Amino acid sequence: MDSSTTAPPPPPTLRIGFQGTFGAYSESALVDFYHQVHQLVPVDDDTTTGSVRGRLQSVAFTEFSELFDALEAGDIDRGFVPVENTRSGSFPEIHAQLRARAVHVTAEYVVRERHCLVAHPGVTLADLVEIRSHPAVLDQCRGFLDRASAAVAATGENKALLITQAMDTAASAEYVAADPGSHRYVAAIASAEAARRYGLVVLVNAIQVDSPTAQTTTRYFELSAERPTSPPPRHASPKTLLALTLKNTAGTLFKALSCFALRDLNVTKLESRPLGNQLHPWELVFYVTVEAAVNDAAFTRAIVNLEEYVTSIKVLGCFASTQQPNRGDLSRVYGV
Repeated sequence: MDSSTTAPPPPPTLRIGFQGTFGAYSESALVDFYHQVHQLVPVDDDTTTGSVRGRLQSVAFTEFSELFDALEAGDIDRGFVPVENTRSGSFPEIHAQLRARAVHVTAEYVVRERHCLVAHPGVTLADLVEIRSHPAVLDQCRGFLDRASAAVAATGENKALLITQAMDTAASAEYVAADPGSHRYVAAIASAEAARRYGLVVLVNAIQVDSPTAQTTTRYFELSAERPTSPPPRHASPKTLLALTLKNTAGTLFKALSCFALRDLNVTKLESRPLGNQLHPWELVFYVTVEAAVNDAAFTRAIVNLEEYVTSIKVLGCFASTQQPNRGDLSRVYGV
């Protein structure tokens, strides 16, 4: 059985890999996380005052698989990936990569995303002819887009607002900034960090906030290739993430979960994915999150009991969860 706990302290300069374009929500979140938890700031930031323990360098990857390759090869020090959000659910590829790779989940960061309408300086909402963003983000902002389309139509200039799907949010901001001439009246839905990076301005902030159910909260994992040395302290309420495949007998899932219930260990999340192998394509792997440290006595006994019902088990990580504070609570406000 593989075990993982808290990663060693980060070095003074840390290379952090994320998937996407510079200015993406993942980059904004990782910069906030390392500033909040480790007092690290970006290498290109010369404005921060106060306690700074070191610097971080964001490294962008096109695909998640490339990020995991680089982490295993030692080309980056940490990975930072989204694992779930409240609108579209879990990211199946992340779970599959975690199960297949020699990496460890070492922290969780929970972020409430704030979508911004960003455009060239001097442009107003009534000037726009097109708004671009990732399809999921466009869906989250549908109420705002409907009102914006109506406002443009009401100008009486006989024009319609084009809504265009794009690869991601930061790439949309990059597209707008790339051609100030022909793209002057094109806007993107992206983060405030993307606007800053590409020389744009925020026309409207938090545009997805039509109701409490419109809020989008995303969980991110910090990943390390190094085997951690100790679990998070008990006061940090550590969680352990497992990947299990079960014996194909009646009641096995019930019996497996009972290993935790009988020891008063709370299972906070359970999800399954098909393994997709040739012989048994619908055989399932279960991802189980338990409120316990990997070295807790009750958890250790539960794992011994659990081995009676599983064909494989892997500990993907033992970690504490950190909530992004309100923007005013950060001594230096990064990110979204």
